[in-house]
Amino acid sequence: MPHYLKNLTETEEMLIAKSRPIGKVRKLGKVWNSSVNYRQIGGHVIVIPEEVSTVYKLLPSRALFQSLAEVVKVIWVGKEQPRYENLRPYLEVRKDVVRQALVGLRRDNPIYADVEIDEEFLDSWDAAFIPSALTDSMTIVDDTEADSEERQGYDPARMRVDDDSDDDSSLYQDFLVVDSDGQAAHQSHLIASRKSWPTIQHNLASLTRSDLEKAGQEMQAGGTPSNKKVWSVINNIQRVGNNIPLSDQQRQIMRRNAFGMVIWNGQPAIWLTINANELGNLLCCKIAGVRIPLSLSPALRKKIRKVAATNNPVSSVKFFKIIVNAFIEKIAKIGDYKGGIFGPCDSYFATMETTG
Repeated sequence: MPHYLKNLTETEEMLIAKSRPIGKVRKLGKVWNSSVNYRQIGGHVIVIPEEVSTVYKLLPSRALFQSLAEVVKVIWVGKEQPRYENLRPYLEVRKDVVRQALVGLRRDNPIYADVEIDEEFLDSWDAAFIPSALTDSMTIVDDTEADSEERQGYDPARMRVDDDSDDDSSLYQDFLVVDSDGQAAHQSHLIASRKSWPTIQHNLASLTRSDLEKAGQEMQAGGTPSNKKVWSVINNIQRVGNNIPLSDQQRQIMRRNAFGMVIWNGQPAIWLTINANELGNLLCCKIAGVRIPLSLSPALRKKIRKVAATNNPVSSVKFFKIIVNAFIEKIAKIGDYKGGIFGPCDSYFATMETTG
């Protein structure tokens, strides 16, 4: 990559582009002063395809600059208003950087041979700034309540040492996730560096139940624990994982299982995707316990089938399970020596894509 295109912010990239085929929704949040960042969402981007209606020959485009709020939507999550330094890595525009990038592209890229640089427009800019169109249209979301809720339910008193790993970078510790009634919901791990574990162990041994309850109340109120030992424990735990669904550790275990199957059985011969569409499916309605009289109009019956699936996510999950199991057992016939539509298949490995 040419040096003049390195380290551009997203806004700068848009301003030197000849067209804008995508829009973006960027969700940002203040980074904690801790390596334990369960809920950091800074940097998530949703890319939205758009019709390419204009190819700019005069850059930076004044029309695009004025319509930045239509191309980029910024959402700030946090109880404090964002400061300039919070937004700088993503939204800042540096006049000299933009000019240097356009000059380099005109010189080196044939696609930019017909592009003219709007020097008058560039000279009207400050040396570095964030376009007001982005800050004025920014949505602020106060996440104090959700932030505290996601940190409840962990019982450090149930931790024990599980030091079987040869990895010097991390130490896995068992703990329990408990529900609101105090019942154990999942057994999982806390992950901390080996260097920090002695400190964590020492601090946990000196903490009482009342210390932890008080710290939980303080965090629920949006503050930080007044007890320095509690805060030290929180800061030194890197992440929660293993058996918690969709955690990084669960994904790592699944990858190791997949690699092990490849080593044992060889490379997969068939790759396929099953898209079980539950919207409007009669089986999904039957699972949800919805009866649709045939006397209703076709349009109304269709609408009821869709509502039945969207209003009852459990029925959608059961429907998906029935479809996948039927495919594996009746169509592919995995493990059957006669085989199914693909012939004899010894084994399979399946993953599920989730949205929402």
